[in-house]
Amino acid sequence: MRLNKKFSGVLILSACLISLAGAQGIQPITPAVIHFGAVGEGRPIEGEIKFRNDGTSPLTIETVESSCGCTVSHYANKRIVPGDTGRVFFRIETRGFRGPIQKTIDVYFAPPAQQELHYLIQATVFRELLVRPDTLYLPSAEKGSRSETHSDSLVLMNRGTHPLVLRSVFTAIKGLTLKPSATRLPPGESIVLRVQFKPKAALGAGPGQLIIRTNHPVFDELVVPVYFQNHTDSSAMPLPGKRP
Repeated sequence: MRLNKKFSGVLILSACLISLAGAQGIQPITPAVIHFGAVGEGRPIEGEIKFRNDGTSPLTIETVESSCGCTVSHYANKRIVPGDTGRVFFRIETRGFRGPIQKTIDVYFAPPAQQELHYLIQATVFRELLVRPDTLYLPSAEKGSRSETHSDSLVLMNRGTHPLVLRSVFTAIKGLTLKPSATRLPPGESIVLRVQFKPKAALGAGPGQLIIRTNHPVFDELVVPVYFQNHTDSSAMPLPGKRP
């Protein structure tokens, strides 16, 4: 008999909770977990969270909180009358992130609802525009060397979903020239930058850089460090990362 009373008490409590939720009438429309898949670094993630007031009384959004400053959220209407749909808009800045990310948005309702909606936003951030190698090492003009010109290459890769255009390649290093294989860079394709270097023309110069400019909306300029040595004596130090 006691067991039956306990079981009846559980049923009554459950029925009260269901009845209370129904009276408050907050019906989520957007799934609790939102996955945006692969997103290029620097491109914002934008979306909205929707829920409906299925109750008989107006709902009031008390506050909306996000997990970090890179997530901005706002809502159009603070008060949602019965039958209407509430919307919370969000924007996540992805610059500076790489790999899987997770951000949360919490929606709190004012009394008498006293309910909360919690959402998890997921994405995998990747770099759309890459240059390989990301550092260029050039040989020194050693005394007695018969090689007048050194040839090398860089590869500019578009891993995004939007076509890009190579606008220019610039360097102030004397004796160093670059010739791109193309200027248009479709999604999933690459451009080869052919490097020609005359070591003796850069005699005595220090490290420099290459500047690659494209029409990418975020990373429109890529900088490639260039290291080389140009000494005519045999005591020249090795290149960075190279053994003597």
